[in-house]
Amino acid sequence: MDEDDVILQEDLRLLYENLDVTFALLSLVAYEFLVTVDQEMFCVWKKKLTATSLLLLATRWLMVLGPLVGSVLWPLDWCRPVVTLTAVLYFMTLTVIAAVYALRIYALWQGTSFKWIFAALVFALSFVPVATNIFAQVHTVTEVDSIGPLLNCNAWINAPAKLNEDALPDPEQRHRRRRPRPGAHVGQVVPAVPPDAAARLAFVRRHDPTSRWDAVLRRAAGHEHPPADHLHRERSLRRRRHRCSAPIHASRARAALHAEPALVGPADRPLQRRGCEHERRTRRALSGRTRGY
Repeated sequence: MDEDDVILQEDLRLLYENLDVTFALLSLVAYEFLVTVDQEMFCVWKKKLTATSLLLLATRWLMVLGPLVGSVLWPLDWCRPVVTLTAVLYFMTLTVIAAVYALRIYALWQGTSFKWIFAALVFALSFVPVATNIFAQVHTVTEVDSIGPLLNCNAWINAPAKLNEDALPDPEQRHRRRRPRPGAHVGQVVPAVPPDAAARLAFVRRHDPTSRWDAVLRRAAGHEHPPADHLHRERSLRRRRHRCSAPIHASRARAALHAEPALVGPADRPLQRRGCEHERRTRRALSGRTRGY
């Protein structure tokens, strides 16, 4: 058996499995529809038609017509009309859902002067999926695809190339830095992060040791248990420095956290204000002037 026959058998197996699931669910929906026909006759057809009864009818019939149109084997000459009909039924389903949301808001705000405003706002927001699906349907292209000896009606969205580029960016450009690194001038172009995990970790440490990507990149590089959480300690120092009389400069704190005691000199005097004792001890420990607290 050659490779083409194996692919054909796999496609046919997936097609039959899809049809089995579709008809099983359709049978369940049809059963529920048939056992409630008497309730539909009593609630809708024997009374005056109202907006609520029309909404009930639309919900019931769309629940059956949508799966039925999608599961019937139509002639290939009807490929485009069937795809359009399926899309219209789906748009109607989304419209019914938006109307139900609006009616719920209207009922919750019954007796107030804002009920129509809130109902209209919720309906407009719920109608957004209809607009996006209409855009997709306008750009939908239909064609007859062959699966071995079988023919299938295939539909795909022919979206503009720029829209695809904006929606699916290049993985290598996904981590491009949008903010300048510490010490960079405004307008300076920051290079892209290398794709390799270990290279990304080295890149971030070299350009921005305080980056919040550090923990993520450690896990990506395979470091299950990273060393001391210097990022957390430096952020804690930054949060507390506005309460202290002698705040730590960011470059000195960064140098201390990276075990460079030579850069931490006598300028780091003990803090005098009350409440900064913990920070004073932390700075001493980081600068290597004492062991522990």
